[in-house]
Amino acid sequence: MRISLQHNSSYLIMLVAAVAFVGCGSGLSEAPALDSAWATDVGTDSAANDSQGQLDSRGTDGPGVDVATEDSQPQPESGTPDLATDLTPDLAPSDAPLTGCVRSMVSTPETIDSQGDVGENTSLQIDPAGKTHISYYDNTNSNLKVATNASGSWSTETVHAQGAVGRHSSLGIDPGGKLHVSYWDETLRKLRYATNATGAWSTEILDTTSIHGMHSSLKVGAAGKVYIAYTDKELKLLKFASNASGSWEIETVDATAKVESSVSLQLDNVGKAHLAYTDSAIWVDELIYATNKGGSWEKETVYAQDYVRAWSSLAIDAAGMRHISFLSASNANAKPVLRYATPHALGGWLSEPVTATITAEAYDTHIVVDPSGFVHILYYKYVGSMRYVSNASGSWTSQVLSSAGTVGLDDTSMVMDTTGDIHVAYYDKTNEDLKVIVLSCP
Repeated sequence: MRISLQHNSSYLIMLVAAVAFVGCGSGLSEAPALDSAWATDVGTDSAANDSQGQLDSRGTDGPGVDVATEDSQPQPESGTPDLATDLTPDLAPSDAPLTGCVRSMVSTPETIDSQGDVGENTSLQIDPAGKTHISYYDNTNSNLKVATNASGSWSTETVHAQGAVGRHSSLGIDPGGKLHVSYWDETLRKLRYATNATGAWSTEILDTTSIHGMHSSLKVGAAGKVYIAYTDKELKLLKFASNASGSWEIETVDATAKVESSVSLQLDNVGKAHLAYTDSAIWVDELIYATNKGGSWEKETVYAQDYVRAWSSLAIDAAGMRHISFLSASNANAKPVLRYATPHALGGWLSEPVTATITAEAYDTHIVVDPSGFVHILYYKYVGSMRYVSNASGSWTSQVLSSAGTVGLDDTSMVMDTTGDIHVAYYDKTNEDLKVIVLSCP
């Protein structure tokens, strides 16, 4: 499979220099050169995990395999140079297998909550004991709810019921199994944080300035400290809050970008943050990666070849390699293509189309990486199917997880557990229910 480098002159100069002079490299102007090897992320604070206990921070109802044929395989864009075969990216450890396991549904979708119109804006995590927890929005009552199977069967509870609260929640779990949730207080137009760390739910507003918190991404570190990336809706800034020092501290990550949509946060094994988000400050939206790994925030442009849509998702594998899924389109009115990006060993980023041009609007990508380094992506094809795609077979193949009614629209969440099973929480808009499915190796 050939992977195309985005058409960026600074990258091309860098690659030519690297080939001509062994050992030479060039980073982006906004950040130092990328490390050729990143610290391995393992343990409860692994950036490959969306939270502790998992490997990861939207016709008929059932699986249907839609394997891309040679005619439908995505091709490099015209005018975009291809890398030579000796410049392939280091996507996985050298001893990783050439093929892995493409997951498939092991059972029909399970309804978790059907009391009213419930299930929007899901965030699913798995605790250290292997139990599943989901935060989501109760549209009937405008409340934040949480569902769990910690007792052996599913139960639900309302976390916050004052005003219109609970949209765009992001759930994390600490090493002791306590829950932490960031979410949007629509009534006060502020970022809220809730936790049951003391045994009972408590909530607080984290940032009293401006209008902010409509989009947030929360992760919990190995010591139980909480990190939240979020958007300032009024000033279009990207902000970052943490209680790692013992009290909440807030800083601006990117004051020059115009950030109006979702952000994806992961932590590495030493608690440093890694972010993926869209900058819409210029006429064509760009995909940006930022990190405070070096002590201060540095950012890089991942993709700026055409319009990047709002939904991006970041994962870090067991070897420390970063992986991003995102959507892009040739112009503001075109249908988007699902794309995948990862850093190149010589610096810069590589990207490739995962699907050919999608014939209907697509939304909400989520990415996880398995222990062998293979990539698994969830996305929604409007109208109207939720789809899973993976490169574990050696090329990108996709499955329709559900196409009955409208399911998964901008409201999905995906996590891989320690056994390699993929758990997906989603909103069944047709029936107004919260549902879960599990994908396993055949």
